[in-house]
Amino acid sequence: MKKKLWLSLIILILFNIAGGLFLRCHPLSPFNKKETVYIALAGPMTGKNSNQGKEMIRGAELFLENLQNTTLKGKQIELIIYDDHGDETIASEIATDIVSQKKAILVIGHLGSKESIAAGRIYKRNEICAVTASAIRESVTLDNDWYFRIIPNNVSQINLIVNYIRKILNLTSVNIISETNPYGETMRHIFEKLSRKIGVNIKNKWVVDSYAENSNAVLNKIAKEARSTQELTFCAVSSETAVRLFPLLRNNKSKQIVIGPDSLAKEGFIQAIKNVEKKTNIPGIFSDNIITVSPLILDIAGKNAQIFKQRYIKKYNRNPSLTAGCYYDAMCVAVEAIKKGNIQGKNHILSDRRKIQNALKSFYNHNHSIEGISGRIYFNRHGDINRLPYVGFYKKYKLLPDFIQYQPVYESNQIDNLFAKALNGAYIVNNGALMTKTHIVYTGIHINEITDLDFFNSTYTVDFYQWFHYKGNFNDSHIEYLNAVHQVNLGAPIEVLEDEKNIKSMFFRARAKFKEDFDFQTYPFERHMLKIKLQHPEMRKKQLFFIADPIDLPNLYEDIKWPNFDEDHWKLGKILLYHNIYEKHSSLGDPQFYNANYILNISRLTAEIPITRKNLPEFLIKNFAPVLILMFLIFIILFEFPAKYFGLSTSALAVLLVFNTLFYIKKIIELPTLYASTVDFVYLSMYVIIILSFFIVLLNKKHINDNKSVGHSIWFSSGRIVILLIMIGVVFQLYRYTIHFSFS
Repeated sequence: MKKKLWLSLIILILFNIAGGLFLRCHPLSPFNKKETVYIALAGPMTGKNSNQGKEMIRGAELFLENLQNTTLKGKQIELIIYDDHGDETIASEIATDIVSQKKAILVIGHLGSKESIAAGRIYKRNEICAVTASAIRESVTLDNDWYFRIIPNNVSQINLIVNYIRKILNLTSVNIISETNPYGETMRHIFEKLSRKIGVNIKNKWVVDSYAENSNAVLNKIAKEARSTQELTFCAVSSETAVRLFPLLRNNKSKQIVIGPDSLAKEGFIQAIKNVEKKTNIPGIFSDNIITVSPLILDIAGKNAQIFKQRYIKKYNRNPSLTAGCYYDAMCVAVEAIKKGNIQGKNHILSDRRKIQNALKSFYNHNHSIEGISGRIYFNRHGDINRLPYVGFYKKYKLLPDFIQYQPVYESNQIDNLFAKALNGAYIVNNGALMTKTHIVYTGIHINEITDLDFFNSTYTVDFYQWFHYKGNFNDSHIEYLNAVHQVNLGAPIEVLEDEKNIKSMFFRARAKFKEDFDFQTYPFERHMLKIKLQHPEMRKKQLFFIADPIDLPNLYEDIKWPNFDEDHWKLGKILLYHNIYEKHSSLGDPQFYNANYILNISRLTAEIPITRKNLPEFLIKNFAPVLILMFLIFIILFEFPAKYFGLSTSALAVLLVFNTLFYIKKIIELPTLYASTVDFVYLSMYVIIILSFFIVLLNKKHINDNKSVGHSIWFSSGRIVILLIMIGVVFQLYRYTIHFSFS
């Protein structure tokens, strides 16, 4: 008797220990405290540029909010915000504070170049890495192994602008308007130097001190002289000065071409000039077709960028700024460095900071890079990103990607006649890296009808309009729809247009059946994606790049028709149209490249139309009400039936087992899949509960027969608690799925 009692107590203790370990180790357990890794974010949180400082925080925090719990292996990231007021002296004081506290493992920021240079000296001396996504002056990272930049610097910007003027616009002369501040002088100096190398003549130069009392008169005089020359004008000025200058430079609907650096891409510029244009009642009179460069244009970015945009709009109810997008990428780089650095954590801050530097330096080429929303991120020996910015032009206050861009080349040793192609503008060099000319094709898809949705065969039929806007040559007959059941022939276009800027447009209408593997693992909480995927296999990315049409893309989901479809049970989500790059290492059949690392890139465009269930609570009741009833009956059997009802209890459990099997078989027949889903989890859990209940009832009977043995009593009580916990776990899991479904 005593042996049985002791054995029961030992087993119960072990059971409690196992439960405690589970609570301690499970990632959702409140007892499982993660170690905190601190990252400093420094920028102007107050003062003139405080809006950009807030955008830095928003971009970084938005990335952290969507970071998976399991990414950092028991660690969590927390931001420490520092306000440098946009002042280099305060930035130095903040940098000293960051390194002396020995808390932050790296720094994100600063916003401006002068603050970054001042703080960078302290970061270098004390060996802590900083990552900026806004400071563009070359000297920020030059001769500083501890400072990294994830956007192209000022030299890369001007290099692209000069080559664009000479090789894309085919111009040989240009005017320059610059300011007397460090930004304007630096940009003008680099522009003059690179222009001489490439054969662009600087016809006129004007310089303005925008803070001088007579600056308005000077700007008027400069604008009048520039208009009279009818030359393209490069404006190396701040966004504030540009807002004052452009209405003078482009008044009376002047068609003069204006091009400038990233100061014209910042969020404050277009909003300020929009306010000026409101007084004229002619939208775009001063801003349309201004050409600028930007480290990030969301319309040319891929799926992750579009998801970032949707999340940002959902949270802040407005479009994301350039600063928010760039610092979203900066946080992405920081997290990847922490993951790769394999840091030790508490009490190892100095060695961990060095590991972060080694991790950042290990991102040194395309194959060892980070996938950001702005593109591939990797660094050269100076800590600078090895790519050019994007060229954009304004239309209806929106910065759109130009029809020609320059993208990195990953296999320059396998290009024939490279020198001749470089002379023709097909290739340019940036920081020793080769860049290739890429033709952009704006692509739009408008869905008219979705019919014949077949979950068992994973097919659906779509009637849609397809259009392309492009410059140069584009062969639409080679378009492939990758997930079409049968080959899709677009046929002759229903309309072909060409405007005064040689932008061609072709419009088609097609109807085709598509196939996409539907995922039922979370049934009935699943979201299915109806996709249309297309590519042009004969035009690699370095020649052609599909992007979603940012101008003519209509609201694709409000007027879609659903004939022959149960609209009462499904609802259509917002369409997501994005490009992605298919990468493949291939020799292209050439024997000389069999052992070469030849990267084949093909641009693809995907339209995703999400569908989700309507009236989920009703659907859940229909699917899982039998389970809840079975649980209730088992609860009654275990907690209310006395021992004399042993026969009735076992008979009832046998009946419940049969009913559970029948319900489960019914659901298996309804589901068009063979792999496990939420339904399997629920009904298999019921099998476990019913079988355990048999043993508990038998223990109860044994407990009575053995004159209420203490050991059997402990087993009986413990078993009932276990079953109750399993029931609660199943219900909680269903609740968690429902909440996730409702708010995602």
